Amino acid sequence: MFSILDTNTSQNHYFGMSSGILNQLPFNEIIKSIPEQHHLDGPFNLYFSTHHPDSSETALIIMQSSPIQNMYVTLNAKEMDIQSRMSTLHRHDFYELMFVIDGDIYQNIENLRHYYPQGSCCLMNKNVFHQEEYGGYHRIAFLQFSEEYLLQLMEAPRYFTKKENIKSNLFNDFLNINHKKNYFSDKNYIDFIPLETPMWIDQNIHDRFEKILWEIQSPSMGSTFRINAMMLELISLLFDNKHYHNTPLHFTSSAEQELFDSITRFLVQHNGRVSRKELETHFHYSGDYIYKITQKFTGLSLFDYGMKFCMQKACDLLITTAMPIADICQQLSFSNQTYFFKKFKEYHGMSPAKYRKLNRLQN
Repeated sequence: MFSILDTNTSQNHYFGMSSGILNQLPFNEIIKSIPEQHHLDGPFNLYFSTHHPDSSETALIIMQSSPIQNMYVTLNAKEMDIQSRMSTLHRHDFYELMFVIDGDIYQNIENLRHYYPQGSCCLMNKNVFHQEEYGGYHRIAFLQFSEEYLLQLMEAPRYFTKKENIKSNLFNDFLNINHKKNYFSDKNYIDFIPLETPMWIDQNIHDRFEKILWEIQSPSMGSTFRINAMMLELISLLFDNKHYHNTPLHFTSSAEQELFDSITRFLVQHNGRVSRKELETHFHYSGDYIYKITQKFTGLSLFDYGMKFCMQKACDLLITTAMPIADICQQLSFSNQTYFFKKFKEYHGMSPAKYRKLNRLQN
């Protein structure tokens, strides 16, 4: 079977494929889709990331595959720099299993830096804030599950229960605890430290990722059942203490976390254009404290964090309305149109007029 996970191509495009249709999208569409990567529409999704720090043309290669659509992305070094500035600590509406195929990576998990070498894995629940750090070379696979899919997978009928049931209480507890509504604020994840050789990991863990990918991209009679079987095999192997050492970790939601969530919602509601005085009045905390909370959870200043939402709103208005750019500036509280152009180009790599034109052509 071919290995599609180690693709190294010089193309610099973004492709979306669904129902046999392949589309090419400009770089600004990639930036616009970043928030959507935190939401899962289907039952599961495979997401592969390859980072080549020494390549100026293909610094980052991303491939995404699910029963709904397949996408392929390459970013050059400049585009990756823009994408990195847009990325912050985030959480998903799904469970995510990260597997390091090759190389290594650091993850910022709840503002703590964690190192993951080749062969290691991490399973996160929906509440954990995290961010991948793109330093050295790596190839990473992310398997993303909806809660509904995982529950269906575990509750499906078994003919040979003694052989087919996952024996790990740790996985069952992880799933059951996170499914309870009163645990919505809990933050749980599990680290997997390999106890086997790299060859065993390649033949048993990496191989199953590739076979699942093959079934998604070349479906035939029985593909659904084969994918479900391989998902269960993968979970069973990772939670088998002969192959991996499992380390469960837990964070409880803090008052700081709840305040940060409230600040984020407030910024979104006001398109990121909120003064420090307005935040002080609304939250009854000093501006310095609000600034420190925002920087702790995002690594950004309060102004830069708000500007992310402002630029996202600007994109929406450019695409979905015929408003003159001068009116968009005014709606987003920019008194200086030149300054708006400067910030927009910093985030999206082009002028607002060009962004609108490209999207209209694409549509």
